[in-house]
Amino acid sequence: MSGDSLNQRTSFTYELGSYGQVRAFLADLAALSERCGFYPNLHFDSRSVRVSIEPEDGRTLAEQGSPFVSAMEELARARAEER
Repeated sequence: MSGDSLNQRTSFTYELGSYGQVRAFLADLAALSERCGFYPNLHFDSRSVRVSIEPEDGRTLAEQGSPFVSAMEELARARAEER
């Protein structure tokens, strides 16, 4: 995982061990997006996922009180531990 500080970053990259983990993480993100009502830009290949988040009204998701980023980080850690 890489990126800026949790409250300010707008791009997250998650390196996963396999295509299966990437697919599972994308499914996790889809469910999280439905729950939070937030749909980031996703780019992926066979072993990694990049999530790009644009601040709305000049405020980050953390400033808006959205749980999306912290929940996404937890999902990524869980998938990475499946290696």
